Amino acid sequence: MSHWSELGPARLLLALARTGPVARGAGASRLGRELLSQLAAQWAIDCPLAGWSPRGHGPVRHDNLPNGIWPGLSHRRDHVIAALSNRPFGLDIESPIGRHARKLDGLIEAFPTPQIRTSIHQDAQPQQAFYRAWTLHEALFKLAWSEGKRPSHVLSPDIATMLDELAPNGTIHVWQYQDEQLTIHLCIRSPELDISPELDISMPLPGTTSITLRPVQDL
Repeated sequence: MSHWSELGPARLLLALARTGPVARGAGASRLGRELLSQLAAQWAIDCPLAGWSPRGHGPVRHDNLPNGIWPGLSHRRDHVIAALSNRPFGLDIESPIGRHARKLDGLIEAFPTPQIRTSIHQDAQPQQAFYRAWTLHEALFKLAWSEGKRPSHVLSPDIATMLDELAPNGTIHVWQYQDEQLTIHLCIRSPELDISPELDISMPLPGTTSITLRPVQDL
């Protein structure tokens, strides 16, 4: 069993689980909190399931988590992803939905940054590019909240401004995973993570799946 260190290098534990269609919504939220409790145990932190903040009450939190530990949780359709880190971070997951394909042009136009809209339209797979852009904005939104900021919504000017803070010119480092079923983004201010060309931050747990998030250099 490992232990977290507030003063040590940035560390992150992550678990991804497939819930099945019957566990969507409240069931996925509960599973995510179960995963967070298991991840906390990896760092010898006791976080009983009942102690997590309820669904729909802002970012997930637990009174037993010490200062210097941040939880994160995201779920979409039949997947849920949970993480703990000794740095503030943002994490988001998306899965393809049929109505997104039908409304793709309108969804793309909702992005406030012209460069983002143009890059999605010009991509060979615009729907996949849309999910990359959306999960990036969501992850930045959650990073802002974990840092104590309060952006009004995912596509607010505050989040658009954070795009200028992305590495290599800024301090926000981005990791990404995408296949035909999932798109995941992680955003964290951790320059020491630059030393790894490919960061495997998955922590296999019973009933979970391991993934590898790759660092993104150019967005």
